[in-house]
Amino acid sequence: MNTSGNTQDLIENLLNERESEYLEFKTAKGGLPKSLWETYSAFANTHGGLIVLGIKEETQSKKLSLAGLTEEQVELMKDELFRQLGNRQKVSACLLTDKDVSIERIEDSYLLFIQVPQAARSQRPIYIDGDPERGSYRRNGEGDYHCTPEEVRRMYADSDPERPADSRILKGFTEDDIDQPSLEQYRRLFRLSDPSHVWHSEDDQSLMKKLGGYRIDRESGEEGFTLAGLLMFGKIEAIQDLQCAPHYFPDYRSIPRGDNEQRWVDRIYPDGRWEANLFQFYRRVLPKLQEALPTPFTLDGNQRMDETPAHVALREAFVNCCVHADYGENTSLQVLCYPDRILFSNPGTLLISRRQYYEGGESVCRNPSLQKMFMMIGAAERAGSGTSKIFSGWKSIGWKAPYPQEGSKPNKITLLMPLESLLDKRIESALLTQLGEERWYQLDQEERMILSTAYTEEVINHQCIRASSTLHPTDITHRLQHLVREGYLSSQGHGRGTTYTLASPEEYSMEGADTLWSNMESSELNMESLPPNMESSTSNMESSRRTMGTSEPNMGSSRPNIGTPDANIGTSPSNMGTSKANIGSPPPNMESSELNMECLPPNMGSLSSNMECSGVNMESLPFNMESSGKGRYSRMPFDQMRLLVLEYCCVWRSLDEIAHYTGRNKKYLINFYIDEFKSTLFRQTMFAEFEKIAHETVENGGSLTAQYLNEEYDKLNTLYYGPAIEHDEYIQYEWSRIPHFYRAYYVYRS
Repeated sequence: MNTSGNTQDLIENLLNERESEYLEFKTAKGGLPKSLWETYSAFANTHGGLIVLGIKEETQSKKLSLAGLTEEQVELMKDELFRQLGNRQKVSACLLTDKDVSIERIEDSYLLFIQVPQAARSQRPIYIDGDPERGSYRRNGEGDYHCTPEEVRRMYADSDPERPADSRILKGFTEDDIDQPSLEQYRRLFRLSDPSHVWHSEDDQSLMKKLGGYRIDRESGEEGFTLAGLLMFGKIEAIQDLQCAPHYFPDYRSIPRGDNEQRWVDRIYPDGRWEANLFQFYRRVLPKLQEALPTPFTLDGNQRMDETPAHVALREAFVNCCVHADYGENTSLQVLCYPDRILFSNPGTLLISRRQYYEGGESVCRNPSLQKMFMMIGAAERAGSGTSKIFSGWKSIGWKAPYPQEGSKPNKITLLMPLESLLDKRIESALLTQLGEERWYQLDQEERMILSTAYTEEVINHQCIRASSTLHPTDITHRLQHLVREGYLSSQGHGRGTTYTLASPEEYSMEGADTLWSNMESSELNMESLPPNMESSTSNMESSRRTMGTSEPNMGSSRPNIGTPDANIGTSPSNMGTSKANIGSPPPNMESSELNMECLPPNMGSLSSNMECSGVNMESLPFNMESSGKGRYSRMPFDQMRLLVLEYCCVWRSLDEIAHYTGRNKKYLINFYIDEFKSTLFRQTMFAEFEKIAHETVENGGSLTAQYLNEEYDKLNTLYYGPAIEHDEYIQYEWSRIPHFYRAYYVYRS
């Protein structure tokens, strides 16, 4: 039993958390919950996770609290857990050892911690109740979901390394299905890559055999072109045949910054003008991608070398997208090139853990024959080294680290490669001056990135760092805690609400400007500004830390400040242009934040107590701190926009400010969040009522027929949406397409 101080802190932090992709809470007052096994299967088939028994969620407040389990109860549950794990009729495989299960005590209550690892490729799917199709689950942001028969089939297909997907012999395909010019072009690249290779003398069929594009099955005697051979060299109509890869549709798009009218300015896809096999897709797209990279002039002897480690990384990422794809999924390859990032998206799931992915050195290739074909022309590294090349190449030019994301329904892996600098030289210089060389160089690259992000963004949290780091979420937590302990960062809040700022440093100089740290901070001290800050011009007052290092002439008052009354002199720029009601306001009002300065006249006469905001409210968002002279920002990616708005939702910001920083139209933002509110608050409430009706019907001895559910769902739609919405007669059937209505009714349950 663990009762250390660290454990106590961990448990207290957990009580401030919410369930996530890696975390699940269960009350367990009645013993091991039945749903525990669904979560066990889901964690094992996805990325692993932690199940905590003994924590309950309040129905109204959604706050977590201790369920009050006794030591005897959790001991019995631990014994029952391992007993059930040994029963193959209950669960297909036991992944837990004694070290994965622990009993923890906090106050007078006991908890059972169950750390479920990700199952190995050969073990998946992990299923319950002896039925792979009905008992296999996976995890996403919404919780556990029941795998479709196709998802189960794909896991079985990936589980056998002796029968890789691309070695499948395709019956009925002949030489006529191979694009001969593609094969000839491949041979030329092969000769250039390795002029002395003995395979150059082989005829086409023999070469295809050696590459894995043609195979003879020794057991059955069956022979023919493989999936790899058709994908690499086939004609598009052969590749898209039902017996090959019917969903194959490689797609490259170049998307301009902030262009809402045109979705792309350049596109390469199977449009009938070229044989869109993988080899030709690679030849056409790679030069487009490399245009996004700087090409320094370097010499190797007398030969100019245009390819940098970053070019190698980009090529490796592109090839990985092609060779690790699951061509049996109902989606295909996609490469999106933005001005600030490149996205490689391929169907399938990661065959190794995320930690193994980041660390490199261990590779499980879904399509080893395709990998060999690319390796022979120098386009891919040996197995296990590809991801290392990607991360080291991007690091070599100081850009933010690439990071993968996984999606479901359909399964897909997206590798995001930012085209943005990790450490701005000015920021690094300022932090070096601030901390001193000894302290700065004690930090590793990831820790410097965290501090640089804190410097730029003012306030950061765990999620903010995840978006730009290759570290595992647990490692990020440890790094943040270490930086707090060592005095680099200060923390505020608890659990998921914890935020971090740079710890109070000494005076420092950046680009020759002697600017006080007190001038930079957005804390309460800054809101009752010191004289150096009060004399700043408009451009300086609205700047982030990056622009605070202005020259001495910039520190003088701007014109709007010159002609104002004495009481107005010391206020922020936004106060300069306000109404008369603001001009004569008491001093406490004059020292308040910009947000307060833009208030209506009734607020201007507020009492001092009303003017004092909490520390959370005083913190400025990036878009508030940026200089207004830069104009409108480029359009922020959708997922980043959502993260930013949600992350700072506790701080009031005008729609104009949000639109400015995200690069989004105000009408779009209004429409989007109205729809979000409707879906979350309104529609989910209707779902809960529908599920409640179903529960009560069964409890009262009634039957849940399709006709009955149609009628009840139709009534609720009419009630909730009212006469203002045109009533569609087919809306009654909508319930039948919503998966969670077929199982645990999670909306009603929660």
